[in-house]
Amino acid sequence: MNNRIISSIYVFIAVISANLLNAQCENWIGKPTQTDAENAHSIYRQALKAGDYTTAFENWQIAYKLAPAADGKRDYHYTDGVLLYKNMLANVADEKTKAEYHAQITKLYDQAIACYQSKSITTKNGTEDELNAKIGYLYGRKAYDMFYTINASYDDNMVALDNCIKFAGDNAEYIIMDPYANIIVWEFKEGRLPKQKQLNYIKD
Repeated sequence: MNNRIISSIYVFIAVISANLLNAQCENWIGKPTQTDAENAHSIYRQALKAGDYTTAFENWQIAYKLAPAADGKRDYHYTDGVLLYKNMLANVADEKTKAEYHAQITKLYDQAIACYQSKSITTKNGTEDELNAKIGYLYGRKAYDMFYTINASYDDNMVALDNCIKFAGDNAEYIIMDPYANIIVWEFKEGRLPKQKQLNYIKD
């Protein structure tokens, strides 16, 4: 395979990746469907506050489909989607359905993070500190749900936990401490975590 073909493949992949990112971070501003998206957003948010999860989910699906990033200034369609899927998990016994909901929760966290990283969703003042704080917060919440709700692999969980610390630093939420400690101790006992690395985690 010559270099020209390889370069073309890389360009094609980059274009596809950019299009996918744009789609998952699309907002409603100036779109023909803006009114529909805003209405669905308002209805589902009110229903969610009232504890009417059926109405909330129905309208969230519309709002999320039309404008995943809402108005481009908030991550509600991702984080509220997580809440809705977690609520549905409580009433599901089928393992296949549970796995589908777990995948949706993970996807919504990943999309929210990607949209902040690409600056498709902006923060109040637009500073890097604010951006990193939001990304770190989402990684922390994702890690917490991976540990307690999704039962994700410890390797994947550690990636989310490490990224939480990387972006949030000392402002990371305390809720990550139990998952962090449990995973580190378990991995060390199983011989998969070198002692020095364990000490580094404790020191950090």
